[in-house]
Amino acid sequence: MTTTAPANQEVAATSGGRDRAGLIAAVVLGLVYAGAGILRYRNWWSGAIDLGVFDQGVYLLSRGMAPEVTINGRNLFADHLSISVLVFVPLYRLVATPYWLFLAQGAALGATVLPLRAFAREEGVAPWVATLAVACGTPLSAAAMFEFHPATLAVPFVAWAALEARRGNVERATVAGVLILLCRAELAWVLMGLAIVGAPVVRRRFVGLSLAGIVFGFTVPALLGARGTFDVHFGHLGSSPKDAVLHPWRILEALASADTMTKLIILFLPVGFLTFLKPRWTAATLVAAAPLVLSRWPGTSMPWFHYWAPMYPLAVAGALVALGDPERHRLVRPALVVAGAAAAVAFMSPVSPRAPGPVSVESLTRYRHDRADAVARANIGPNDSVVATSAMLAHLTHRQEAWLFPAPYAAAEPAELSPTPSKAAAARVDVIVLEGDAVDQAKEYGIEGDEQDGILTAHP
Repeated sequence: MTTTAPANQEVAATSGGRDRAGLIAAVVLGLVYAGAGILRYRNWWSGAIDLGVFDQGVYLLSRGMAPEVTINGRNLFADHLSISVLVFVPLYRLVATPYWLFLAQGAALGATVLPLRAFAREEGVAPWVATLAVACGTPLSAAAMFEFHPATLAVPFVAWAALEARRGNVERATVAGVLILLCRAELAWVLMGLAIVGAPVVRRRFVGLSLAGIVFGFTVPALLGARGTFDVHFGHLGSSPKDAVLHPWRILEALASADTMTKLIILFLPVGFLTFLKPRWTAATLVAAAPLVLSRWPGTSMPWFHYWAPMYPLAVAGALVALGDPERHRLVRPALVVAGAAAAVAFMSPVSPRAPGPVSVESLTRYRHDRADAVARANIGPNDSVVATSAMLAHLTHRQEAWLFPAPYAAAEPAELSPTPSKAAAARVDVIVLEGDAVDQAKEYGIEGDEQDGILTAHP
């Protein structure tokens, strides 16, 4: 027995092919997700990674300068090839503020509900199940709470691509695929996953687009001077990609690790693991997430970051296919999605007691006066070269030189992801604002200044 009747009741509530309930849900969720990012920023909980990277890069572009981001020591397009950030350049010309980034990210995450509700209807599943999966999708709330990243802008396009791939609509699937790559070229792996579940006429198009994404996603950053991060993410698989391929047992060992099990929980628990009932959709989701599943970067095994958001629509779509299967077991019901979503919210969301302070509800309700006051006391000019710790640097990125301590004095760990130390840049520093352990570390570089509320301000 399927859930066709509830689905039909919701279809009856639409007019002219428009999903009015879905539109309302998209607007509400979009406002909630955007509001979370804005509140965190206003309360001084946001960080220079990743928000400051894109904020500084877009600001420089809007002022006609090369987007050489000092926070991570590379060109904005050498870090990730995300052409979509160019959309924000004219907006920053009007008003230079990261609010544009939060609004766009929130709108994208909220809009994800629309193609997934359409997907549910076509599978004979009540659309509220898709709405619940988006509203309680902890990979999406994590993306909204953890700064900004253009990869999250691709989330609704992944859901749309899954819908059009299921329908076999080549033209629309192609448009969705191109939009995914414009958000971040390295999401080519998502298109590889979509090719597994797409209709044959769509499959070849997705494979071609994914290959183009891989080529451009690696060659353009390399031409812009990107430093390789293979060892940071995949050093446990071998000394190089070739070494990893020649010794595949390391890959199998990584896939069988407890770390991988944790990642599967992050991705599939919010939909009650129902995706596992459909092997092709499971394979598609895992192929899309392959770089993250195999990565040893610590953040990929924690549910508090943006990494899993672009793959999540595939997990949701697979769960909807399982629920819409007329031959499914009688115990396979929407209640499993409800239970999974509730568990995910309890253990992996901002309301969870496990959530770290910067990504918990505390960041939405507690204003960090100490950080705001310290930056105000520092009397920082618009053209000053600034060194600061992450939360304060996020508010100081509209300048050519905004350094994340200990740069430019030393490289952070891992060194591959931080700027190269520079004595010349250190000599140009005008203002230093540090908190936490960095205050004691500053003594190693001869930095002295005024300390108040545990925050050090100095003017070398």
